[in-house]
Amino acid sequence: MVPTRGIEGGNGVEGPKPARAGKAQADARNQTAKAYFGVLAAEEGIRLIGESLPLLEKSLNEVTATFGSRFSGADRCGPDQHPVGTSSRSAAEF
Repeated sequence: MVPTRGIEGGNGVEGPKPARAGKAQADARNQTAKAYFGVLAAEEGIRLIGESLPLLEKSLNEVTATFGSRFSGADRCGPDQHPVGTSSRSAAEF
């Protein structure tokens, strides 16, 4: 028999074994699937944030309007004007 050269040849270098090649392919597929899943998860997160943003902005506007109408400029005092626990307003007024 005539020895062949190259990967399968008898040049003293052992070629890849089918078991190792199969495992390498399976590992590559697994890593690709994990990376693709990560991309899908990130895209879904972006979509959910896009849907949530208008609701959050609406809530912010409602809270701002509610508290803005309750407190006039005279009611907005700095911390130096009303020490903690000595406010003249009762809890029922809030």
